[in-house]
Amino acid sequence: MATPSKKPVNLKSWIISKLRRLSCQWPPRNEAKRLARRARGIYECNICHKLFKPDETVMDHIYPVVPVTGFDDQLTLEQMLGKYVISLFVYENEWQCLCIPCHDKKTESENNVRRIIKSLDSK
Repeated sequence: MATPSKKPVNLKSWIISKLRRLSCQWPPRNEAKRLARRARGIYECNICHKLFKPDETVMDHIYPVVPVTGFDDQLTLEQMLGKYVISLFVYENEWQCLCIPCHDKKTESENNVRRIIKSLDSK
């Protein structure tokens, strides 16, 4: 008989981490990466248009998987995960290949908007 874990599993976080990992195998994501390829082992960043090696790029959702406004607090876990899955598994025209510096800037910009919205909501 298995012993109970001392730390409870956060179901939402656990499911999201598994879905994120699974999305790396999503065929439209791989097609978007193929379309960003300019030569063997060379990919073009969709923002700065410079060329990079594969380990210098990331595949990024053009539209954030989690909206900058967040998900509606009234949604059940099942509804929220449904919306998450729909925005995670998108077609190739909603993916982009970004160099790491451009991806970091885009992520920081989205996070700044999230912080502003959160601060406005708390007032």
